[in-house]
Amino acid sequence: MDHGRRRHRAPLIVVASTVRHIGPAELRPIGIGEPLATHDVADRSAIVTGAGSGIGRRAVALLPAANGAAVLVHDLTSDAADKVVQEVVDAGGTAAAFVGDAADEDVAVAAVEAAEALAPLRIAVDNAGIGGPDLPVGEYPTEAWCSVIDVNLDGVFYGMRAQSPAIAAH
Repeated sequence: MDHGRRRHRAPLIVVASTVRHIGPAELRPIGIGEPLATHDVADRSAIVTGAGSGIGRRAVALLPAANGAAVLVHDLTSDAADKVVQEVVDAGGTAAAFVGDAADEDVAVAAVEAAEALAPLRIAVDNAGIGGPDLPVGEYPTEAWCSVIDVNLDGVFYGMRAQSPAIAAH
């Protein structure tokens, strides 16, 4: 009898259609700077929103570029986008800056067009996000709440709605 305790299950590794359990001895920490995954994505483009800084830059925009994708570095500011583009180009990759508000539906459509100009769009990471003021709910300004929802929720929806048909077409 287990008395409500959860049984430990080994992690699953999925490779193509093969599933196997691995034991703790096979697990190892990922080193700093070591990619989590590599895939050949040459001759494809990737849109990464919020790619000018943070996770969008470090973990998302640079990885597809390192694996051969032409990356559309989508950010709210040209300085941030241009710096990441230069970083990709200096490393031998292909990238283009795209400046616009991810929470704008027309910008999402234009980003897809810009990515398609680089190569067929196959990868989209709607990563743009903002944090609101650090305030208790009772003091939280409605305008700030609307801004957070616009970027973090609506922006993802607009991006996916514009990107999905282009990705499915290839």
